[in-house]
Amino acid sequence: MRKAETMLMASLLLLAAGCAESDGKANAGYGPATVTPASAPSAEPPEGDPARAAGRAAPASPLLPGMPADALFLFFRWIDYDLDAVRDGEASVPRLLVAGLPPDLRGLHPIAERKELFLGAVLPAVLEVNDTILRDRRFLTRIQARIEMGEWLDADERGRLDSIADRYGTGDFDELLLRVDVVPSALVLAQAAIESGWGTSRFARTGNALFGQRAWGGNGMRPRELDSPPFRVRAFEHLLASVEAYVHNLNTFPAYRAFRARRAAMRRGGGPLDSHTLAGTLHRYSERGADYVRELRAIIRANRLEGLDSAKLMESAQQADQA
Repeated sequence: MRKAETMLMASLLLLAAGCAESDGKANAGYGPATVTPASAPSAEPPEGDPARAAGRAAPASPLLPGMPADALFLFFRWIDYDLDAVRDGEASVPRLLVAGLPPDLRGLHPIAERKELFLGAVLPAVLEVNDTILRDRRFLTRIQARIEMGEWLDADERGRLDSIADRYGTGDFDELLLRVDVVPSALVLAQAAIESGWGTSRFARTGNALFGQRAWGGNGMRPRELDSPPFRVRAFEHLLASVEAYVHNLNTFPAYRAFRARRAAMRRGGGPLDSHTLAGTLHRYSERGADYVRELRAIIRANRLEGLDSAKLMESAQQADQA
C-alpha cells in the first residue's frame, strides 16, 4: 500500500495547489436566436467533431492525475465522497476531475466496489459538462427574450452568440435550444459503463475512451479483433474530453434527433429529464438496437443511477461568497 499512499498524498498536494478558484470563472466555452454563425456548416457537424466538442481550453475544476484503484478509493474516502449520500440528496459531488481511470481497475474486487469507483470517477466530469451547457442555455434564453423585445446586443453578447451557433452548427434559435441542453447523468453513466466495460476496456484504460466513439481519418486506437478495420476508436486527453465529445455527439448528430425531441418535450412539460424514457430513443447508438436500450435501462435500474440525475457539484468558494 505504500505506493498507493504516496500517490494519494501527491494528489492531495496537487489538489491543494490547484483549487484556488479555477472554476469561479464562468467560462461559456461551448459552442444562438436568429443569427448567422460566422462559419456554420451547411450540414450537421460530424460525430464527435473534436473542434466543436472541446468546450474549453482547460478544465474548470482541478484535474487529478491518474492513480491506482486503491489510491483513488482512499482519496474518495478521505474527502467523504460517498455516492450513496449523493443518491439520497445528502451530499454534493466534489469539484475534482480524475484525468484517467485507474489502470488496475479490472483487478479491484468486489465488483460492486469497482463499479462505484468507476461511477465516482466519471460523475464529476458529467456534471461539469452539463453545468457548462446549462450556462449557455440560460444565456440563450435570455438573449432570445431580448431579441423578441427588439433590444440590441452588445459586442460581447454577439460574439458569444455566434460562437455557440458555430459550435452547434445552426443559426436557428429554436433548433439551437433543441441542441444546447444537458444529458442526464444516469444516461451518461449507463452508456459509459456499457461502452467501456465499466472502465476496464483497453480503449478506456489507454485512451480515456468511455463511449466507443469512432474516428475515420486514420487517427485513434485500432480495434484488435478486426483485421482491417475501416475506423479507429477516438482517444482523449482526459475523461472530461471524452464526456464532452459524447454529449456533443448526442446534441448534434442526425441519428439522435429523436433523443433531442423527447428531451425538449420533457422540458415543455416542466418536469425533470427522465433517463429511463430518454434511453428508449438511443436504439441507433448501437447495432444491437432494442437490446441495447434494454441493457441501458437495466444498468440504470440495477445500479440506482437515476438517483444521480439530481446530483450537483459542490459550490466553489467564489459561488458561496456570491450567494
